[in-house]
Amino acid sequence: MGTTRRKKAKEKVRRYKGKQVQKRRRQSKRAKKQAAKRKVRRNALFARIQKGWVRFSGFLKKKKDQLLHLCSRFPRFWHRGNMDIVQDPGEGCSHWAGQLNIRPGQQIAQESRTLPTSRKCKATVPLTVEKFTFHSLLGKGGFGKVMLATDAIRNERVAVKILKKRALLKSIKKRPSIDPQDILVESQVLQLANESNFLIHGNAAFHTENYLYCVMELADGGDLAHFWDENLLDLTTLKFIAAELVCGLQFMHSRGIIHRDLKLGNVLLTKEGHVKITDFGLSLLNAYGETNATVLGGTPGYMAPEIITRQSYNAAVDWFAFGVMLYLLALRKYPFTGENRAEIFLNILTQIPTYSGLDDRVTEDFISKLLIKNQSCRYGVNGNVRKHRFFSSINWKKIETGKAASPVKPHKNSMDADEKQQIPAPNSEALKKPIAAKNQSIFNNIQFVGPKWSETYHNVPMEEDPISPEDYGLLEACLELC
Repeated sequence: MGTTRRKKAKEKVRRYKGKQVQKRRRQSKRAKKQAAKRKVRRNALFARIQKGWVRFSGFLKKKKDQLLHLCSRFPRFWHRGNMDIVQDPGEGCSHWAGQLNIRPGQQIAQESRTLPTSRKCKATVPLTVEKFTFHSLLGKGGFGKVMLATDAIRNERVAVKILKKRALLKSIKKRPSIDPQDILVESQVLQLANESNFLIHGNAAFHTENYLYCVMELADGGDLAHFWDENLLDLTTLKFIAAELVCGLQFMHSRGIIHRDLKLGNVLLTKEGHVKITDFGLSLLNAYGETNATVLGGTPGYMAPEIITRQSYNAAVDWFAFGVMLYLLALRKYPFTGENRAEIFLNILTQIPTYSGLDDRVTEDFISKLLIKNQSCRYGVNGNVRKHRFFSSINWKKIETGKAASPVKPHKNSMDADEKQQIPAPNSEALKKPIAAKNQSIFNNIQFVGPKWSETYHNVPMEEDPISPEDYGLLEACLELC
């Protein structure tokens, strides 16, 4: 009995030790797995911190000039950090000039407390997307959108046209016969537009890795299409609108620009009731006299017959579209209608518009001369538009100043409420594959700063796109860890 009892006790001890060994092995495996997971998490955290720090450093680098500009507004801080700011003669942006050599206990001379001589010149800051606060969407197109924004330094409301580079490059790829610079013609026209009172002025244009930004003056009276839809125009108002459009068209044609997409929706109104021609994305440059252009472009219903038949055309296409606009404003209907695009084109080529409902024969004569099918006989190219009896009551000198009293009364501006809201800068393209350098070179000549804004901003090379909200969250996490 004693032997059996001892055997059973030994067996019990052996099983217990075996279970303990297995338990320790399981715990060891679990501990190794947990340690491996902790290592992976730690490495991922370090990688995120490093990535966040790199982006944060880049963000601070981009903001450097803006911070310097803000500091320059508080002269009492100039010598507190033993540093000075001078103006860079190359780019016009501010940078650190180094420390002042002041011995311990030495008093700063009274003269040194005054601002540096270079501060008398107004320094400019780099123009980047961070300088704008976006409020609302004003319009949308095939390549991008137009947004209401306010710039940080001038505190001026502007319209910013944001175009996606990938969409533009795709359009260029589909039409290899077209010069890529023709797609980017809008920025060139916006620069010239500053010389006319009847074209939307271009304040600036710049680009980032994925977007083009065209900054334009804001015409906050809405577009002519909306105004026409809600108001009946009398003859005086019609003549005033027509006269200002004539001034705008003649200015463009004198600079070799054909708009090619003139319509009610592309004519904006200021709050004073003056017209502003906009949307120069389809414009042709250096188009003096006859051109070799045969590209189909524009809006159905406004296209001249020579565009539809793919003949060589000139500035007469704008005068035809101008005639369609006046017909719409006077008779509240289109001169050429149809159920589809093909039917509209056929009617433009074959039909003669009717003027039933228009009592004024002078207006009928003027519009009919603009809608002549033969471009060489069309009014505007053949004959002086300003001398027609339709404009007998117009004082052209007063009109050209842009300060003539306007009979157009736009509706109360509804954009004031939009200023209270803020939306982030576009970044939907930021996570996509980078655009190749050879394709980026197409956009090198797009940037400019207009004469009005050159006192505040200057051009910079292509910038990286704004940091996305996700990146800001990553930076906050990094700062908490620090």
